[in-house]
Amino acid sequence: MTALTTPKECVYLIRDNESGLHKIGMTTNWARRSRELQVGGSTTAVRTVPCSDALKWEKVLHAQFRHKRLPQSEWFRITEDEALPKMQWLVQQLASAREQSRFVVGSWKRAQAGHYYRRRKSSSGHWYTETKTWGQIEEDRQRYLLGRAVAAERQVAKQARQEPGYWPVQGSDDVQWQDKDPRLAIERRKAGLLLGGMGALLLILASTNPAWWLLLLIAVPFAAGVLSD
Repeated sequence: MTALTTPKECVYLIRDNESGLHKIGMTTNWARRSRELQVGGSTTAVRTVPCSDALKWEKVLHAQFRHKRLPQSEWFRITEDEALPKMQWLVQQLASAREQSRFVVGSWKRAQAGHYYRRRKSSSGHWYTETKTWGQIEEDRQRYLLGRAVAAERQVAKQARQEPGYWPVQGSDDVQWQDKDPRLAIERRKAGLLLGGMGALLLILASTNPAWWLLLLIAVPFAAGVLSD
């Protein structure tokens, strides 16, 4: 078990000692929240990951286990062996974000004219001065974090649909435990028919104009990737 830190804002993983269920949540005050959740009594703290924008990362982690989530709660029917690798994945995502900003020299500084500036290194290796207002800096930060969270949520949602969980029953609003999301097969059949029709059209066009063969060569691996998702 990983040693716990004592963060302020963080994403946390705790276990209910009686049921064995795990809760994934976020807080801006771990000391207070741990008391509310009776950590050390009826629950056990498994892992905390200090991070800014913990609410976004909490949603991402929830998406990774959405098929094992108890309805209308933040509790999941998962084991520590399943949950801990996801918490470690979050640590890696945060480290990657820090690594991407390593070429920035210093932090944003306020110029006498009122704008903010910093030195950056371009992909071609040239240094330049970047200037923005504080509002633009904050908008860029929120857009970047939200984009990463949405992309990660989509990816893990695709993976989750291949796993057992509480999935909807076809033709009903009910959910029940199933080996995988039953809608996958239908969606793939529809995608296969659509891509097959497009492929047939490209073959016809390629037979009349050789320039279409290039588009056909690009479309084939793309279609294979879509059907394999």
